[in-house]
Amino acid sequence: MTLLDSFFEIYESIIEKEKYIDVIETNEYYELNPGDVFRIDTIGLPIYGILLNRRNEEIEFAYLTPFLALASVDAISFKVSDIFDIVKLTHLKFLFSSSKMKSYFKKLKPVKNLELVIDNLKILESKKYGLVHRRFFEIEEQRVTNVLEIIDKNKKIIRVPTESKEELLKLASIPAADSHTKTFKLDRIICSFEPIGLKLYFPDDLLDKSCQISIFDTVIYKGKAKNGLILQGIPLLPLDKILKILKIEFQ
Repeated sequence: MTLLDSFFEIYESIIEKEKYIDVIETNEYYELNPGDVFRIDTIGLPIYGILLNRRNEEIEFAYLTPFLALASVDAISFKVSDIFDIVKLTHLKFLFSSSKMKSYFKKLKPVKNLELVIDNLKILESKKYGLVHRRFFEIEEQRVTNVLEIIDKNKKIIRVPTESKEELLKLASIPAADSHTKTFKLDRIICSFEPIGLKLYFPDDLLDKSCQISIFDTVIYKGKAKNGLILQGIPLLPLDKILKILKIEFQ
């Protein structure tokens, strides 16, 4: 096993501890300018980025990773003096709505030379990465994508109470004969386990009707049935167990 393999194993063990993904809103609002380094807080590890430019109502940013040992050796580093002292540039770039982003990021500090950052990005984008690096960047890209999706769909997210989460984790730890399935039907409602939670898709005749969603007989949602509602905090469970604890009723 190489040193890089060892670093990747440590990284995987850290990421696996992030059972649930959620973001934390900030009470401070900043206007980001090209070259600004920022942080998005989550209930796990923070997400760092640097704003590259604005495109109408969207911003483009490059992801900055705190996992220095797994970043490219050619990547420039930034001293942010934050939760992580130093982060490194990656070739991962994202576009997102500037209006949705503003209540979730904390502005840290601007870089002195944005052109240097853009030049380094071009070098990183042209590199051919080995297996470990490719896997690392795939996971990092998915982490950022999940966080952005939560911000984008925040009004559709139903957060499972802490007490219910603890019960669900206990249930998930019990060995079961029934197999796990990522997509299933609850009556006529399609349910799909995705990285940010359990997504619900309703048939047309149930859309916009008043419904009540319960976990362990605890009501967690009362409102209109909307496609893409996300139940956040439910782990992947065997089908027989999830069908017993999840109830969706219409009035």
